[in-house]
Amino acid sequence: ELRRAEGSRRTMRRERERAALPTVALAGYTNAGKSTLLNALTGAEVGVRERLFHTLDPATRTFEISGRSYLLTDTVGFIRKLPHQLVESFAATLEEALGADLILHVADASAPEEELAEMLGAVDEVLVEIGAADRPRLLALNKVDLLDDERRRALGFRRPDAIQVSGETGEGLEDLRAAIEARFLSSLRPMELLVPYAEGSRLSELHDLAGEMEREDTEGGVHVRARVPAGAAARFERFAVNGTPATDDPPADE
Repeated sequence: ELRRAEGSRRTMRRERERAALPTVALAGYTNAGKSTLLNALTGAEVGVRERLFHTLDPATRTFEISGRSYLLTDTVGFIRKLPHQLVESFAATLEEALGADLILHVADASAPEEELAEMLGAVDEVLVEIGAADRPRLLALNKVDLLDDERRRALGFRRPDAIQVSGETGEGLEDLRAAIEARFLSSLRPMELLVPYAEGSRLSELHDLAGEMEREDTEGGVHVRARVPAGAAARFERFAVNGTPATDDPPADE
């Protein structure tokens, strides 16, 4: 089973690299509700069970924010004092976190404060151990539907940068989507392109990557102004207006 899961991960990683879509990896302590949150964000039906290492073979799905496509990958749940015989398989599944553009750290907000702090610390330690400490991170405090108003206020005071959400009820998901989008906007590259009508598939691909974009049908093709993930910009540079490559400077405000 471990070999099968490893082969599946390699295949999915190659597909993601070809797509060049921004990637978000869910990471968190076991039973934090990661799979439920993935389902809520993407509409996918990934198995949800309260069982150790249920998500041994990470599930990857697409979702959209402002018309732009993202990849969201679930990973194995973390635990403290990992049994020695599971160390290798555990580390292998977390390779997804290393390759992600953003790590979405999901925590169970309904846990007692002391236990919550310990679980957050345990996840941080593992991310350091696997070399993912420098990956951008966003903290989502899940299961807030189980909390009263006083506990929610206390969480907001202690962790003001965290997004309070409920994968079960959908509460806070719009705030979470907005926070994810904000993390990626600064890394987008503006491009001005003239795409021939014969390259319709490229336009479709560009739309998936750029989401909302300015376009005008002209005699020579579709004139497009869009913001594209830096890793995907090179594949469109042959359509750049006047042969100019993408720049890191945003277009002037209208």
